[in-house]
This record gives sequence, C-alpha cells and structure tokens, in this order.
Amino acid sequence: TWLANLGGFTGPKYLGAYDKQIAFFSQVTNTVRDNGGTRETDKDNTIIFYQKKFHWGWFIPLDEEVVSVGIVCPSAYFLDKKESKRDFYIRELRELHPELSRRIPEIKLVEDVHVIPNYSYQVNGFCGKGFICIGDAHRFIDPIFSFGLTVTMREGQFAAPIIRGYLEGANRDKPNPFADHQLFCEMGIDVLEDVLDSFWEHPLSFAHCVYSRYTEYMTDMFAGRIYGHERQPTPALHSFRKLLKREGERERSYETSDLYSIPIGSRYHPERAAIWEVNSPVETTEKWLGPR
Repeated sequence: TWLANLGGFTGPKYLGAYDKQIAFFSQVTNTVRDNGGTRETDKDNTIIFYQKKFHWGWFIPLDEEVVSVGIVCPSAYFLDKKESKRDFYIRELRELHPELSRRIPEIKLVEDVHVIPNYSYQVNGFCGKGFICIGDAHRFIDPIFSFGLTVTMREGQFAAPIIRGYLEGANRDKPNPFADHQLFCEMGIDVLEDVLDSFWEHPLSFAHCVYSRYTEYMTDMFAGRIYGHERQPTPALHSFRKLLKREGERERSYETSDLYSIPIGSRYHPERAAIWEVNSPVETTEKWLGPR
C-alpha cells in the first residue's frame, strides 16, 4: 500500500467491500477457557463469536493468562452509541454474545482499548518492473477467518522463483513481467472473497456447505488451498458464486487487469468500489474518533 499511496508505481487503490467496519480490541485476564482433551475443546483454541450480520468478536489466547478479545461492527453503529471507545468495548463484551460474556466473568484489561478501521482495499496493478506487492500489501478483504498471513506466505513462495527468473532475464521485454503471477494471485484471493461474502450474505447456506454438502472442499479452502492448481474452482465455490449472483462475472473479469483488480463487493459497495482517498487528513483512527 505504500507504493499505491505514493502514486505512479501501482495502479489505483480501491476501497474494498468491507471498509466500513471498525474493530475494538484489548487483552483480558481471568477468562474461562475450555479444558477438554480434544481439538474442539483445547484451552488455546481461537473462538469466533457471531451475533448478526456484520457484528462479531474474537477470543484468541496469547499465553496461559492473557487473551486477546476483539469486537468488530459497522463504524456507524459505534458512532450512534455516542460512547467512549472503552465504554463501548466493555458494554459489547457483555452484550455481543452470551457465550463471550460467560467466558469473561470479570473484565480485567491489561492494556488500553485499541481501535482500528477494517482496512478493506485492493490495489490495481500491484506488480510491475522492479516490484511485486505481497499479501496485505495489495489486498485486504475481511479479518474474520484470518487468511492474511497464509496468503502472504504463499504469495511469497510463488513469487520467489518468478523473481529469480526475472533477475536471470526472463520477461524483461514485457510491459509487466509479472502479469501472470498477478492474475494467479488475484484469482486465489477471489476464492476467499467469495467465501467471505457468502458467509455474511447467506450464513445458513454457508453453514450447510461447511458441515454437510461440501465439507472436504471447504476444508481445503480454510486450509489455504485456494489456487488454480489446488482443485479451484471447486463445486463449493461455484455454489457460492451462484448464491452471490456472480456466475460468469469473475471469469469475464480475468480478461483484463482493469477489471479483475477492482473489488466486486457484496456488502457496502454493490457497485465498483470508490478509489481510496490517498491524501486523507486523518492520520490515525484515534484522531478520526476525536475526543470522546
């Protein structure tokens, strides 16, 4: 995103479909964890709490005592409450989900409450002569399933031999020597976007696909097997694209980079996403919130 913000290196940087969310998080002690002997009941499991569309929370053990707990919601919801970030966070720990409240019988924070907007964006033309953007440097969708590190590591793995080939002289005469890699990466992340959008837009159908109809294919996608040589697109993905009324739209977009690097969006931007405001006067989220 640094290259995109500079201008003139990559193409435009677009707001993604999930740009109007905001996350509040801190670290909590004195929590109730599972203590069973199975994978499902391990004390160090990460737990996601779903309240309703666009409202969710996380519970991530960090060590034997401390747990990272986050609350995510539309920013308009927070602004309507007219609360300080701390008061908002404390109340949501109690109200977001009864199971989350049960796991924090007494709220003991070990640090301040932090707040950050959900930086959903997509950079057009993130590869070119002399540069390749990797992972979140060119695209961020939504953090609920924590795909970011997996995508970053895998894109780095895929980029390494291509960079070596370029340094040895391959594709030096092409306008974009990494165009094939760029499309390959975008097609993989498009799989994740369709999975995430299906979760938010059609949660019951999504659950049926995960637990009953397409368990094997969904396991593949959650494990990060999202690329063309890894059975994609699968029947599960085709089902999601049908639900989202995107049949054929993805495929048509791959004909030109002017289309496939622009977010489709299913949440707040059913139209093509607006261009990111590069020269925003707001330096941090806290300044955007203002005194409260």
